[in-house]
Amino acid sequence: MPERFASLLAPDSHWQIAAVRRSGAFLQQADLVSDEELIEQISGREAFNATSYDRCATPEIVPSWREFRRELDHFLTNVALWQAGLRWWLDLAQAEEVGHVLVQVFSPHNVPRVFVEGAEHGDVLKRLPALGATTHLDRGGARGAMGASTDCCIGELLWDGSTAVRPTEAFEETYEDPMIWALFQNPGAEARFLELLGLRYALFEKGPEGQRTLLVRDGDTFRRREHDDLDFAGKGIRLIWNGVVRIDDFIDQRATEVQQLVQYLLRHWIARIG
Repeated sequence: MPERFASLLAPDSHWQIAAVRRSGAFLQQADLVSDEELIEQISGREAFNATSYDRCATPEIVPSWREFRRELDHFLTNVALWQAGLRWWLDLAQAEEVGHVLVQVFSPHNVPRVFVEGAEHGDVLKRLPALGATTHLDRGGARGAMGASTDCCIGELLWDGSTAVRPTEAFEETYEDPMIWALFQNPGAEARFLELLGLRYALFEKGPEGQRTLLVRDGDTFRRREHDDLDFAGKGIRLIWNGVVRIDDFIDQRATEVQQLVQYLLRHWIARIG
């Protein structure tokens, strides 16, 4: 089972891989698939890359669980709220002695590119950052044998309703030049771009009937906040929590401005590298 193999490779285990022996047609072609890539695939960590994370682990296998949490913490370095929130949520899951935890995160750290590719394919919302973590009470067995989910933590982007800065202006202030943005990706810069547009990362707990509770950071811990359901400044935009609205409203309300950013990037970026 990949999970158990991965546990043998954890830093606090006593095992090391001395060599990888190859056979077959690609015996002499290690440049096609490196030893490191093979080890990642065998250990079930091939999905761990710059934009997505997908892994299942159980607290029952301690070395694997520790490695799982280290990987996730590293992956979320540039999304501080999600990083702190998952630490807190996984601590609770561990204390409750859950069987397995499945975490799936998509975080491209590049919302301008999301706007460009989303405009091309008509699916901006599907390309935005998203996080899902679920706990399963069953114990043992492979990932495919897990039972129904018991608890769920969801991460997504929200909007505070502000319209003071146009997306193109936010891009120029954050990245300066489309070519610099395209050639020197800086995941840490995304936070400034989102801040200027009034976009923020958020975490929720999802109940068994689909109801959501906002998780609000309070120092090193988080507290739960119920649904407010207010009307934002009489604009007909329904708040799900006081001060924030769904990202769908941002896409709808600022569609023209987002399209202007897309055209700006297509002119100055693709034309210069195409």
